[in-house]
Amino acid sequence: MIYSNKTERVILHAPAKLNLFLEVGDHRPDGYHNIDTIMHSALLCDTVSLETADITSLSCSIPELSGRENLAYRAAAEFTAAAGLDCPVKITIQKNIPVAGGLAGGSADAAAVLRGLDMIYPGAVEQSRLMIIAARLGADVPFCLIGGTMRAEGIGEILTPVSPLPECSVLILYGIGTKTSTASAYAALDATKRVHIENNMPDALASGSIEVVCAALYNVFELLYPEIETLKQQIISTGAIGALMSGSGPSLFGIYRHIDERDYAIRKLTELGYNVLPA
Repeated sequence: MIYSNKTERVILHAPAKLNLFLEVGDHRPDGYHNIDTIMHSALLCDTVSLETADITSLSCSIPELSGRENLAYRAAAEFTAAAGLDCPVKITIQKNIPVAGGLAGGSADAAAVLRGLDMIYPGAVEQSRLMIIAARLGADVPFCLIGGTMRAEGIGEILTPVSPLPECSVLILYGIGTKTSTASAYAALDATKRVHIENNMPDALASGSIEVVCAALYNVFELLYPEIETLKQQIISTGAIGALMSGSGPSLFGIYRHIDERDYAIRKLTELGYNVLPA
């Protein structure tokens, strides 16, 4: 296939991901775990720019994330292999999403590269194949490829649309404690004795009530961070109607009815020495 009139440059937003509900099932024979989660695209985004070039390269506003080890670079390589084309691209990432915080920043960037290359080389890779590539790159990448509010099952590749998050305002509190690697977090969960929680979040979202949604917030990984409850209560003390850790942590998010309440909370939590962003 020849792309004589292809787009040569695209700029995309790569939204952070929040887990409104996250339960982890049994360890699978393939080494992964089954999950049941509700993911929501936040307003907080990285900016990913793709431009046709002579060779594929990746530069990032955080220098240590530049280069071939970045998941977004791997996404470009996977797309090229699937397309059977020589389609080198210059990738530039402006990071706004906190790194290693359970917010899927790396997955969001990788998904943005897949979307961008699909725009530059339309039809070179079928949409079903793009989803397969996304799942191979990581559990959060399929969701990040589509976005919105979705229930994700299996290892994250089985996606079902659910009702959107009711109108509200959100903040993210990040940079707290030491990040446990995702693999270590899953291993630690395997060692715990716990009762699996039923996912009632789809019904809560369908109610259209942000109070009902906040009552259904749940993340099993909070079991690994005893200090999280104190931090959640700190967020709720600023007027949030709900707070939860996202992903395998340690970032937290707080949900507020109105933006002015959220903005007050950002000022208050910042004065207390926390790193806070609107989301």
